[in-house]
Amino acid sequence: MPLDEKFEVEFEFLFWNAFQKPQEWGGFRVLHATKVALYSVLFPGAKLPRPQSLGYYYVDSKEHPYDEDLRTSLVLDNVGRLQKLTWEVPFPSADRSYRVRWDWSE
Repeated sequence: MPLDEKFEVEFEFLFWNAFQKPQEWGGFRVLHATKVALYSVLFPGAKLPRPQSLGYYYVDSKEHPYDEDLRTSLVLDNVGRLQKLTWEVPFPSADRSYRVRWDWSE
């Protein structure tokens, strides 16, 4: 790409240990300004949390509740447990992490 030309970057990754206690969260880090970040979590079949257990946060020097307009899409199973979560963060701040927490104990 020519220098300073805008382009899209798409990628996927797998969490291999994010579904163990106390790692009941997943997230992503934004290093440079961008138009949108789209983050999805596919929960393993034996570990489906309830949607009401979700919490959204951002981290700069410490963790804060995410208080912007929450843009999410949830896919539920036939008993209301979460199979897939997609979180869209418009214009995420640079040098910041974003996290989703969940609770399987409910």
